[in-house]
Amino acid sequence: MRFSALFACISLLLVSGGAARADRIVSENGRELLGPDGRTLIDKQDGFSIVLPASDWKVHLHRWEGTALDSPFTLLIANPAGDSRVRVIGKIFPKEAFPLPMTLEMLRKLLESHPSPREKALRAQIVEAPGTKCLEREWESTAGDRVTHHLARVCDQDLRHKFTVETWLGIPVDQWPAEEKVLRELVESFRVLH
Repeated sequence: MRFSALFACISLLLVSGGAARADRIVSENGRELLGPDGRTLIDKQDGFSIVLPASDWKVHLHRWEGTALDSPFTLLIANPAGDSRVRVIGKIFPKEAFPLPMTLEMLRKLLESHPSPREKALRAQIVEAPGTKCLEREWESTAGDRVTHHLARVCDQDLRHKFTVETWLGIPVDQWPAEEKVLRELVESFRVLH
């Protein structure tokens, strides 16, 4: 596979998802996965946990058939008003498309060597939390006259499977300062279950 085609596949892997795009949660699904504190969501089936900022935040877990590149779930987390703020998806890097295991370091180098013209990279670094190693990226994206701030972590499940936890669909840059602390803590609370 040529390098440009490989990079295009990786870009799609990092941003695509199985469920339709949604900026609001209108009905909840998955609250039964919340622990006694009403905040800690533990998805043993897919192998992750994440902690909501408060018990009145909303969750919608959509299970579907998946694809060769997408795990069969999408989790949306919304603030109490129902506005989507974080999405968790699973990505697959099959041997047929990616002969070498895709490491977080390889992903970072590819993204840095081929920046999107619509994005202004702010930072990218490998971070570790107990049991979880992730590539954390932060950037601003421009679409027309709309500029949004993004925070994402791509976390290893194993060498062929990764999780992406990200602000979804991006936060308008003028709102980011007011929401940054809560959203950063939400993204940082993500853990891979082993």
